[in-house]
Amino acid sequence: MIVERKEKGFREWVQRDYEWDVAARRQALEEAEAARERERQKRIAEEKALRKTRSDLLTEALDGSARSLRIRRLVEALGQRMGNVSSPEFRRWQHWALAEADALDLAARPVDSLNAWLQRFRLDDQPS
Repeated sequence: MIVERKEKGFREWVQRDYEWDVAARRQALEEAEAARERERQKRIAEEKALRKTRSDLLTEALDGSARSLRIRRLVEALGQRMGNVSSPEFRRWQHWALAEADALDLAARPVDSLNAWLQRFRLDDQPS
């Protein structure tokens, strides 16, 4: 009877130990899977942010270029309208407006500025 009780206690201990082992392994697998999923979601979010940044950079450059072109056309049209009678006020405005057009136009920027703009695309990173 004592042997049976000790054997039963031992079997119960072995069963509990086994169940604990299984539960611990299951939890470790679930945690590893959750970590992989978090990493996957993080990577997806980073790729999405990178694509948005690139798209925004292009949109801003195109918008700036189009606006710059409209400013230059306005300056030219007003210059033709003023003809030979352009006033100092017009010349100051013309100088200011053309400087604004240059600031908006990516193609009018110095090479260093263009290279800095290109680096913002992070083309060494994925996605393409």
